Amino acid sequence: MKCLHAIYNYLTTLIWNHPKNKSDLTPNLRLVTKHLRWNIGVADFIRELFKNNKLLIKTDMSWFIEMLLEEIRQKSPSDYYASKLLDIFRMLTLFNEKGVKRNQLEILSVFQRTKFQIIDLSRLDDHLSLYARGLQKLMEGCPPDRHQEYFSRNKLLITGELTFVIMLFQAFSCLI
Repeated sequence: MKCLHAIYNYLTTLIWNHPKNKSDLTPNLRLVTKHLRWNIGVADFIRELFKNNKLLIKTDMSWFIEMLLEEIRQKSPSDYYASKLLDIFRMLTLFNEKGVKRNQLEILSVFQRTKFQIIDLSRLDDHLSLYARGLQKLMEGCPPDRHQEYFSRNKLLITGELTFVIMLFQAFSCLI
């Protein structure tokens, strides 16, 4: 697995801001999706591969959307990797910072067709109140004139579930 992780890190670096390399590696998308179940760098590679890749953005990606959704379903919302996978949907909906209507509609269609339910939003209140209490406690000890210094030393942990919900709302905001 470490070898695959190193390979995906290398490939991600190879295609970062390099359209020619992206187009050369685009035909291998089906091959690399087989590794999505493991957190070995393939999600970062796919995100970068989709980023401003006209060839991928303009082709029918319904097979990929359904496969990605199934991978996300198999993960726990508390798993940070599920949030990373969810962020790939955002890349599918944008090209040069503009929405890609076709993909937005396709993702919405797949969500509706598969009755997309992967997180119990009734538990969201618990996570938000836990986060709010932590933030309030953190703010109580903060001197008014030393915010930067104080927050660089004192961290507020965000749960995996809350990260997942944030990414879910980001993905859905791109569909509007």
